[in-house]
Amino acid sequence: MIQHSRRFLVAMIAACCLFPSSASAWNLYVNGAADTWNTNEFGGHGIFLAHLALPLGDWLLVAELNTDTALLRTQTQFGKVQLGAQVRAEALFGGLLIHHFVAGEDQPELGFYASFAEAQVDAKTNLASHWFTLSLGARQWAFSAFEEEDIVFPPDLLAAYAQLSWAWWEIDHDSSWSDPHRRARRRIEGFGLGMDISAELRNDSGEFGVEGRNPGEKEILSVRQWGAWGVELSPIARLQVRQWAGWGFNEDDLTRMRVGGQNPYVLPVPGLPWAAFLAQRYVGGEVAQSFNLWGESEIGFTANGVVLDDPRRVGDFDEFGNVIGTSLFLDFRHGPWQANAAIGLSPDTGYLANSLNYGAYVDLGRSF
Repeated sequence: MIQHSRRFLVAMIAACCLFPSSASAWNLYVNGAADTWNTNEFGGHGIFLAHLALPLGDWLLVAELNTDTALLRTQTQFGKVQLGAQVRAEALFGGLLIHHFVAGEDQPELGFYASFAEAQVDAKTNLASHWFTLSLGARQWAFSAFEEEDIVFPPDLLAAYAQLSWAWWEIDHDSSWSDPHRRARRRIEGFGLGMDISAELRNDSGEFGVEGRNPGEKEILSVRQWGAWGVELSPIARLQVRQWAGWGFNEDDLTRMRVGGQNPYVLPVPGLPWAAFLAQRYVGGEVAQSFNLWGESEIGFTANGVVLDDPRRVGDFDEFGNVIGTSLFLDFRHGPWQANAAIGLSPDTGYLANSLNYGAYVDLGRSF
């Protein structure tokens, strides 16, 4: 979840800058969710979110509990530059490394617990519709056995990282970009394009997991790109497209993109388990057609697909495969309330054990 969480934080910072809340009022958002799947057996994970944003003079204090992850952040504006600092910690389930899916089936003997604590400072500014963010931080990892005591997991290590992000933001404001309890279903009208360039330096290294897949290098580089476009076709219909791509050098399962599932922390492929695949080189997309039902509520469907490296998770990064999925969804809004429900299907394209895989996502949230 680390890479996706970091990108969501950058996006949320941008949303706060572009669409600020009242300078004198606190905001509290809560949400509960479940992302489930049924491949070789039923599985799933729950999510609980509590997010408090509290203005304190010229500063904004953010405190968030997201299931097993706690965040404390402060930020302020100096002219055209926003400065921020934060600490964050996740217990046991970092990156969902307790799972190791092969062909959509979990191999629990290859899973392990992962925890971390990190500190970060960042600066953000813009030139017209172009936003630039520089983030610097350090993360201390700790690992322990999940089921098998003889599993090879990484050494406890300290990682320093730097990330430069660019976003060209021409997307009309919608509360799904600024309100954390609505983050599961983005609504897009307009155009956006962005890129993250990240470098990481570790103080220790060591191969772990499946032989040849996680060399455990000390220097890691990744480039990740995203795009979003949406248009209103009629007063009751909207078409939108999202796109992602990534290239990594020396990445391992601590940093690779999580692919599969329907929650906001993955590259979505409905019908697959949450993080069924972990990819360092990939191209993916989603086409969504939505229809307004009543008020602000919508129903719709999506078509998703990803091409990624090492689809069999055996350390063969010269092999590329594809996975696809589709979903039907409900995006319900009523005042401060938000509810989402989706059913997803993913047929086998040569890299799944079952010919048809399915999953479901639900959530319920409210702002105060």
